[in-house]
Amino acid sequence: MTNQEQDWILIVTKQQCKQTPTRRERLTKGIEEQKQLFVEDQLTDSRISEATRSTKDCSSRLKSRVMQAITVSAQQLDNERQQLADRILREEEQREAEQRKNKLQQQKRLLKRNIRRQRMQYLHQSLRQDAQFKLNTWSRFKL
Repeated sequence: MTNQEQDWILIVTKQQCKQTPTRRERLTKGIEEQKQLFVEDQLTDSRISEATRSTKDCSSRLKSRVMQAITVSAQQLDNERQQLADRILREEEQREAEQRKNKLQQQKRLLKRNIRRQRMQYLHQSLRQDAQFKLNTWSRFKL
């Protein structure tokens, strides 16, 4: 081998050594990759926690709105129930008043009928007594 060939082999070998990373370079590159992955993991974790927090906020707002709607619905149902109860009570009172009125009217008719009957009985009795008296009086005079 000539000097020139040896120089050429030496140059090629040096270039290959420069191109091949050393152990330190490989470790440094690995550490940099690990740092990058760690930063990406932290970013992902912060995004996840932000999404979780946002979801919790939305969930609590939704729960609050649902509870408010339930409360309003319950109040409306309570009002409707109270109105229905009042209406039923008024109707029952009206029915009872109507029944009392009918009963009083019936008693009034019965009283009028009884009074007429008693008057008629009294009239018949007095007519009988009068007729009996006249009959007795005429009988005495005839004799």
